[in-house]
Amino acid sequence: GRTISTREKDWVVDTLQPWRRKLSKLNEVFADPRILKVLHGAFMDITWLQRDLGLYVVGLFDTHFASRALGYSGGSLAFLLKKFVNFDAQKQYQTADWRIRPLPQEMFEYARSDTHFLLYVYDNMRNELIQKSDFSVADHEKDKIHDVLTRSRDTALQRYEHPVYDAAQGLGAGGWYKMLSRTPALLNKQQFSVFRAVHQWRDQVARQQDDSTHYVMANHNIFTLAKEMPTEKAGIFAAIQPASQTVRLRVDELLSTVVKAREEGENGPDMVSTLKEIEAHLLGVPLHETPTHFAALKHSQPKQAAPAHSAPKAPILDRTDSSEPSGVRSKVSQFWGGLFGGKNQNEQPRPYSSNISLSVPLPALTAEVFASSAPVTAPPTPIQTPAVATPSSAQATPKDRVFTLKERGRKRNSDAMSTGNDSLATNADEIDLTADESLEAKREAKRQRKEQKKAEKEAAAQHAAEVDLEEEEFDYAAAPSVLEANKEDPRDRRKNKKEPKTKAFNPFVKALDTMKGMPRQQKERAGKSMTFRK
Repeated sequence: GRTISTREKDWVVDTLQPWRRKLSKLNEVFADPRILKVLHGAFMDITWLQRDLGLYVVGLFDTHFASRALGYSGGSLAFLLKKFVNFDAQKQYQTADWRIRPLPQEMFEYARSDTHFLLYVYDNMRNELIQKSDFSVADHEKDKIHDVLTRSRDTALQRYEHPVYDAAQGLGAGGWYKMLSRTPALLNKQQFSVFRAVHQWRDQVARQQDDSTHYVMANHNIFTLAKEMPTEKAGIFAAIQPASQTVRLRVDELLSTVVKAREEGENGPDMVSTLKEIEAHLLGVPLHETPTHFAALKHSQPKQAAPAHSAPKAPILDRTDSSEPSGVRSKVSQFWGGLFGGKNQNEQPRPYSSNISLSVPLPALTAEVFASSAPVTAPPTPIQTPAVATPSSAQATPKDRVFTLKERGRKRNSDAMSTGNDSLATNADEIDLTADESLEAKREAKRQRKEQKKAEKEAAAQHAAEVDLEEEEFDYAAAPSVLEANKEDPRDRRKNKKEPKTKAFNPFVKALDTMKGMPRQQKERAGKSMTFRK
């Protein structure tokens, strides 16, 4: 039913009666722009009024948009009724079965209260919108009344279109094409045929029972039936968990649909080819043209000005020489463009360059360097011998020393730069082997230390083996008798009497030191109670 309220009366209209076909006469009021219509959350009501009763609303004020414009913490009708009227709406009847006749008094009162206070709520919200608006600003930037009316007008301009099921291409709001294109599923011919047949069966049953398609069967259940293709009732119930009441009552009808579609799918169309045809139909292009080819042609062809007397024509494309397959999922998006960075496959890769640019430039080579083979003049330095450096002769290196870059990423002390031993900077033919010889000496010393440690370990192991062999033999004569091991010597017993005996530790001693209760054999006597005694 529908409820209509004015400032004087409330009407509860029963839309299930035969006069529902004559309710279109209410358009004289609903479509009159001089009469303001106040609704709350009219997004779905506009569609239902057009579909069920043929009514169109002109001059709408939606209190939901008004609550958003005013910044309320809630936007429901129950919140507004509590805020302005202090009325608690019984929302448990919102999902009740309104097809029962006669209506209970509780449901009748709920239907009446749904619109009875709405005009009073509108008056308060309208006044608050006026107070918080600034009408002096141009272009209605701070006009909250204009904002609410604009959004309400867009809601009222919705137009209901009766959905027509397209079994061939699956187009439309409830078609199978949108559901299949959003799911990465690859079905064979038989599975594709079962998928379309079950989807069409669900739509027909939902229209007959005036129920939602998702109430009859969920989307994932259609994919499960298409992949398994059961041939028995047990397979139907195993694939659909949980099964709705409609599926349980019409399981024979659903089973025959699956079996028939499975037989017809052996010679039916392929899924990939069918989706190609639908995609070409949506784009309005021939089948052999794809978005990838359009993008390549757009970048390759230069822009030419069209003559003034002729309209521009779309170029004729040919995909016979293209190496890319025209798959269902193209590499170029119709909205975002290239999905892989917009790279052109005809673009040649850049040649690899081995030139490495250093961040620190090398010293300049002048003519003085090549004048003679002698090294560059530098302060005298002591001659280093190839002998192994000892701890006494080694110089302490500061932790904050400065390093300079050398070829192949090696580090060198800044003192070496002052000595002039840089063969790269001087471009000399002589090579200093001092560093290599000292490195070899360190390796040799390390190897000797390892061999010495290994020899010490072997000697220690050999000595331990010799000690085990030299262990004393067991003296059986001096050993105590096994048969009389538990016998106690009388002399030891006298000694033990003199020594105080130690009691074993009892962790529950403290717990026992409490008041004791009366024994079970003792009887109570007259007078003083003897239940507890110390």
